[in-house]
Amino acid sequence: MAGHGQIAEAVEQYRESYPQHDFEVLREVGENILLSSLNAKDPQDQLMAAFGAGIAGDTHLLPIFAAGVQSPHPALQAACVNLLTGLEDDDADALLFLALSSDFLLIRLEALHALALRKHQATVLQLDVLMAKVPPEIRPIFPQLYVLLATPEADRALMRFLSDPDPVLRRAAIDSLAKGGRDDFLPEIRRLSLQLDPLQQEICAFAFGALRDGASLERLEALSLSSSPTLQIAALQALYLLGKEEALSPLKQLALKENLFAIAALGEVEGGEEVLVSLLRSNNYLAHLNAGVALLLRQDPRSVAALIEMLHCDPREKAYTLQSSRTGAVGYLRTLSAPLGREEGEMLVEISQRLREAIVVEAAQLPQSEFLQLATSLFQKRQDDLVPILVSLLENMGTPEAIALLKRESEHIGAPLIRTYCTLALFRLGVEGPYQEQLLAYIRSKRGEELIQLRPLLPWNKRKHKTNSPYELNPNETSRLLLEAFESLAERQDKIAVDALLDAIAYGNPHNRYALTGLLIRIIQ
Repeated sequence: MAGHGQIAEAVEQYRESYPQHDFEVLREVGENILLSSLNAKDPQDQLMAAFGAGIAGDTHLLPIFAAGVQSPHPALQAACVNLLTGLEDDDADALLFLALSSDFLLIRLEALHALALRKHQATVLQLDVLMAKVPPEIRPIFPQLYVLLATPEADRALMRFLSDPDPVLRRAAIDSLAKGGRDDFLPEIRRLSLQLDPLQQEICAFAFGALRDGASLERLEALSLSSSPTLQIAALQALYLLGKEEALSPLKQLALKENLFAIAALGEVEGGEEVLVSLLRSNNYLAHLNAGVALLLRQDPRSVAALIEMLHCDPREKAYTLQSSRTGAVGYLRTLSAPLGREEGEMLVEISQRLREAIVVEAAQLPQSEFLQLATSLFQKRQDDLVPILVSLLENMGTPEAIALLKRESEHIGAPLIRTYCTLALFRLGVEGPYQEQLLAYIRSKRGEELIQLRPLLPWNKRKHKTNSPYELNPNETSRLLLEAFESLAERQDKIAVDALLDAIAYGNPHNRYALTGLLIRIIQ
């Protein structure tokens, strides 16, 4: 790795030779800085170099990913596979196949997921080989990958899964086909719904609704009379989706008995809003919580008070997750105490964070007055983990009322993160004010700090709620602020802003240099 002094020297040599920026030369300087990471020994530096190369999106930097997928560190391998997914290049495909030789099963699954998304023709063979090697309890993950491919070979494998002796694998295949929109498998799913296994019947009922299978109405009516509550709810929900409005009444009755699965199901159908409003008064917190979220899905403004209550929390102490039935056909939101200082605790916090972000995004569909009420409350409580997504939504709204709130919060005393995010939004919106100068002052004040930190990378099958981050890996709120501030200033190719970015690369904290160099390359492309 080039030393920090050498990088500073390279930047100064460039400045002396090119008083007016030459972006082609500057791009070469940036590529050389990132490629110097190939000599790095610190795994954190290697991870930051991969992140920077991912931001740059430059295939000249593939050697960084090649080193990463062959690293002994699984976190670095996973990051490189995740970043390679966004690069459409034959050499990137070759590196994903190289990742299949990893010692870590999760990395091999990540690589296969990336190849399946690309619909690479060799993926089925690799899936078959790995599936034959893994323990039986891992096999139900695989149908999700085969469904992505939609090739004759993959379809034959899925048909085999539907007849497999393992009921968990059969159910996983039905679930994947339903979520993949594969109505060509409906005849086989109908056949499986006639078997006596209530769990299999439940996932079949879900599939009939998801695939809008009108031919299964009679079967769904029979299943809706089941003594299994989750099977009954899945069948009733499917019947409603198929136009049988009479299915709503028993669903509402179950919800009034505070069946959490039924409460959540009312968020997917029209006509249960008054039942949900009545449940907002329940002393059962989970009934109250799920009623609020269900009302939000109905875009009912009466959900706001419950949402505010849910979103006001310390994410390190209280986490939210989806509690599914054994088949995953139905589910509801539940709370957990987030364990601290453990990898599973970090994952739980990240899953919870994505759920809460998804709720804020959904809330932006409410009438503006209610969304602004929610936003104001989150700002007042200094819910910093939700500030990036919240400010982004207000910026996208761009209404006079949203801009007024951004202006007010750009002066929020004692809340520097909120102030700077709002300042950034106002600058990007072109609102008149000293916002560029304030952003430059913020960047200079943070130059010496180690600011680039990444949130935990969830396995592909846990990424149900996408973030609005422009980066393949997800930086935390402070890192995202720094990167977006630099990007917004420098993308105008203003000399002062590009110079500030070069200063941070040359003289700022060494751990930030690679991510900022990647950002520099991205901006000047």
